[in-house]
Amino acid sequence: MGYSTNEGLVISTGRLNSVRYQAQSGRIVVGGGALNKDVAVALKPSDVMFPGGQCPTVGVAGLTLGGGLGFSMRSLGMTSDQLISSQVVLAGGEIVTASAAENPDLFWALRGGTGGNFGINTEFTFASHPARRCTHFAVDSPPTQMAPTLDAWFTVLAGAPRELGIMWYTDTLDDQPVCGTWGLMYGSESDTRDVLAPLSRSAGRPMHEEYVEGTYWDALDFLAEGSSVPHSYIDRSRFLDRKLGRDGIATLVAQLDQRPHSGLSATIFGWGGAITETPADATAFVHRTPVALIKYGATWNPGDDVTADSSRRWVDETFDVMEPHSSRRSFQNFPDGELQDWATAYFGDNLPRLIDVKRKYDPDRKFDFPQAIPTR
Repeated sequence: MGYSTNEGLVISTGRLNSVRYQAQSGRIVVGGGALNKDVAVALKPSDVMFPGGQCPTVGVAGLTLGGGLGFSMRSLGMTSDQLISSQVVLAGGEIVTASAAENPDLFWALRGGTGGNFGINTEFTFASHPARRCTHFAVDSPPTQMAPTLDAWFTVLAGAPRELGIMWYTDTLDDQPVCGTWGLMYGSESDTRDVLAPLSRSAGRPMHEEYVEGTYWDALDFLAEGSSVPHSYIDRSRFLDRKLGRDGIATLVAQLDQRPHSGLSATIFGWGGAITETPADATAFVHRTPVALIKYGATWNPGDDVTADSSRRWVDETFDVMEPHSSRRSFQNFPDGELQDWATAYFGDNLPRLIDVKRKYDPDRKFDFPQAIPTR
């Protein structure tokens, strides 16, 4: 989107990357510039965690302020749900603490209202959780089994315990289409296999099937997503209020079968569990009741205008034809510059309250970008 590299003043918090675990209080204090990988390195010796993101190079600040997404969210809640307080530099230079006791309206907005709207978050304090043992898994299916596998994936999700974190994806490997499921479950390998049994059966003979019972840190390494190769990308997302039925699956599969080149993908994240236990108006993160989140994505090499154009067309076409099956709500941590009525799509019924908080803490819109929360 380029929101972090616009023509205005850009302030980097990258050097504020400290991570401290306070054993006596059980709290984790994270600098505003820390990345997911910084958190993992710092917390592993103490064997504690909070539900963070999948990508090692993603910043904890942006992750938290937009709600957060990861494989532990069904078990423990969103990243923003773990937030106890945050230190914020406001537009006028004041340094304030936002918590349930201090500036509670700002604290409410920071948990899902997205970054760059209210101030510069220089520090976050989170509740910690024990880094429990779990089983991480991957089940890759032949592309010819995409439809039955996806149907089975929703069946698994509907009956899954909250301990299951699960994602379905399609991509290309060596120019060949692949689809599969991966994730983790806080439990034994045997229990994980039982929960995922409908998925394994639907794939016929899976191309690859792997279950490894071990530490949380083993799973974190296995599930890490990212690339050291610079690339351009686009993501568009929608929440699903119900499982994709036969028509929705057929439409998605047809779009995936018609991908003009590699680098085009669809990813579905399982929702539910602990996410639903926080009321939609208790924090700014409103998306508490969906079944799943679907993302349509594309990557290409910088400067490849031909691939860029065809990638955007495919993502937009897929987004449009899948609209009848979506909730018309989108994940604010996947900002979408093409999204119509983006403020309602991101924030739903919480938008008016967010506007009030923006007007109070940044009335002159010093913190501004194309999808910044309005003041009226």
